[in-house]
Amino acid sequence: SLIVKMSTSNISLPVDTETPTKEDVPFAVPLSPKHISTRHRQFSIPSPIPCRRTRTTSVSKMAAESDLLNGTVVSFCREKGHGFVKPDNEERNVFLHISDIEDEYVVQTGDRVEFRTIPMPPKCVERMAVEVRLIELDKHKPHQRWDNKSDF
Repeated sequence: SLIVKMSTSNISLPVDTETPTKEDVPFAVPLSPKHISTRHRQFSIPSPIPCRRTRTTSVSKMAAESDLLNGTVVSFCREKGHGFVKPDNEERNVFLHISDIEDEYVVQTGDRVEFRTIPMPPKCVERMAVEVRLIELDKHKPHQRWDNKSDF
């Protein structure tokens, strides 16, 4: 390990040239298996899309104050954890994250849902659906509960 001391005025800062650790990047998520030493693990950048558990109070308030919309699920992949909803009377689809679905059934293409929207980070140009609830299941498809892992 090479440590260099740099002085600026009366301040002396150690500079470590080794790979960053979790302590250096506290918000990172380890990608490597557990048997690799902590000092040499790789880290990924966190997702820019805030799921319900990481949403700030101000964004949660913004969601609660937005209009309640209805729409149709145009795609959803349980394995990937996201899909899209086509709002009634609107052209653009809205992003749907698995953490924002508040029902016991897995949504599928053709299901009718009600939801609110918030701007989607990082650019806040597109919108994402939050507080998503099923209002009508597609009668032509069997539906699973979230705890059923047989087809997952």
